[in-house]
Amino acid sequence: MKVLFFQPEMGAAGDMINAALLGLLSKEEQEEYLHFMNSLGLPDTKISIEQGHRKGIAGLSIKVLIHSFEEDDNYSDHNHHLEHHNRHHDCEKMLHNHHQEVIHHHIHPEKHVHNHYEHHHKEYHKHHHEDHHEHNHGFHTSMGFIEDILNQMPVSDMIRKNALAVYHRIAFAESKAHGVCVDQIHFHEVGNLDAIADIVGACYLIEKINPDRIYSSSINTGFGTVQCAHGILPVPAPATAYLLQGIPTFADYAPMELCTPTGAAILGYFCNEFIKMPPMIFEKIGYGLGKRESKDYANVLRVFLAEMEDTAEPIIKLECNLDDMSSEQIAFAAEVLFEHGARDVYTIPITMKKSRPGIILSVICMPEKRNEMVSLIFKHTSTLGIRELSINRYCLDRKFFNVDTKFGPLSLKESKGYGVIKRKFEFDDLSRIAKENECSIEEVLIELKKFTEIE
Repeated sequence: MKVLFFQPEMGAAGDMINAALLGLLSKEEQEEYLHFMNSLGLPDTKISIEQGHRKGIAGLSIKVLIHSFEEDDNYSDHNHHLEHHNRHHDCEKMLHNHHQEVIHHHIHPEKHVHNHYEHHHKEYHKHHHEDHHEHNHGFHTSMGFIEDILNQMPVSDMIRKNALAVYHRIAFAESKAHGVCVDQIHFHEVGNLDAIADIVGACYLIEKINPDRIYSSSINTGFGTVQCAHGILPVPAPATAYLLQGIPTFADYAPMELCTPTGAAILGYFCNEFIKMPPMIFEKIGYGLGKRESKDYANVLRVFLAEMEDTAEPIIKLECNLDDMSSEQIAFAAEVLFEHGARDVYTIPITMKKSRPGIILSVICMPEKRNEMVSLIFKHTSTLGIRELSINRYCLDRKFFNVDTKFGPLSLKESKGYGVIKRKFEFDDLSRIAKENECSIEEVLIELKKFTEIE
């Protein structure tokens, strides 16, 4: 089984992910990447690959020049000065009006993309550089604008689908952070041309490498504060924190933002699981260099292309027979076991000795949870003995991504593997929507059918 394994021990950003993946490719394939990226139709944009070093480690970096200046998707590198707010707001308004105009006309895709951005960017730079010469090219964009641009790009359907899904993750996180609907979100740094390039580039490289699975170790967020469009915020920034929900993280080495929202969104979307490095055979190693040079640590993202044995996952089943507990007590015990990490808890009715009715309580858990589960079963049930079965489990890879529906943003679960793809919404969300709209769950499912259909 061919796997990618990321090591974001020093954080992750969109450009670092692209550069690390490029380190796995041949020179010819790197040239193909450049040709692809520079033909996307992003106006006055030049993308190049550079070789360099961080703390003596050789690697690659991605350089995105917009109007001959380099942009950066790191929040901390964008200083939005208050005295320029009004000019920035005027450009944002101009962008919105232009977007409304463009979507009512049919234009050739490449020309559409180029003109759509070029109009805004030229006007923005005209006003922006009148009063100061900092190379900050940030502008605010909506999810609708991003969708319009990605839908017009000359890319494969899979690249487009994945890029839109990554941006939907960001939009959902922004909506949670700011307490507004997704359609009211305006991207700041992650709406920049370089962030769009980073996301599309990562989708291209994942499709090119085509691994069977993608894994990552825990992500280093950094610590301290970060300067972003909304002012000084704690690290990780609020939207980044939502993007990292459910993902193992830690904060070390540097009082700065090490994981950007773009990096968090890409890894969160593509990685099947965040785990310690499993047994594998390395075939290729790529190093993506971060923009900052630190005197204390190597600002790099490492990725391995490796072969890994496709084996079943070992799990433990703990069982006991019960005939002297009420259903309420058993339900409470099951709730406690779930809260402490049991993968599944269920009961089976049986007939015990002397024809007494009873149940088998079964608890599925990972091997490392064995002792904790045994202790909890003894504490919360009347059993005097527990049986253990070591078994193997075959699983579909599961990931969650957020979709914007007529009922608002919802989390959709996709399960893939062994030639099978399944998609479904959480039942709690479906029942909540049915109650709020005074309709049946079946009617809700019909409305959401397009999101669960497999092409």
